[in-house]
Amino acid sequence: MDDDCPFDGELPVARPPKPVIQSQSEIERIANTPIESLSFKEFLQLKSGRDQFSKMTLADLKTAVPHSDCDSVSREFAGDPKAEATCLRWVLRGLPAEKAIRKVKTDAEIAARARSNLRH
Repeated sequence: MDDDCPFDGELPVARPPKPVIQSQSEIERIANTPIESLSFKEFLQLKSGRDQFSKMTLADLKTAVPHSDCDSVSREFAGDPKAEATCLRWVLRGLPAEKAIRKVKTDAEIAARARSNLRH
């Protein structure tokens, strides 16, 4: 064996990834706070991680969400089924439709800014 080689023969053990899922209390806090009092940053920092809603199809999401919420989300994201599905997932996680819409729009704005920065 070469003495200059830093490999000691043992593979390092990877640490398990930290879950991204925030506590239900954070979703509840945002759900229970008047929308006018919530900042862009609060919506930006709200993360879900993978959960039981992550793999649901748009059709399944529409049947799981109350009809009135589904209608408002569909109107808001007409022609964008991915955004519509993402928004319906936030409704199922506990955000009122109005706040779920704002969350999805916040994330879309950040993504658009990132794409714009890449072009410059």
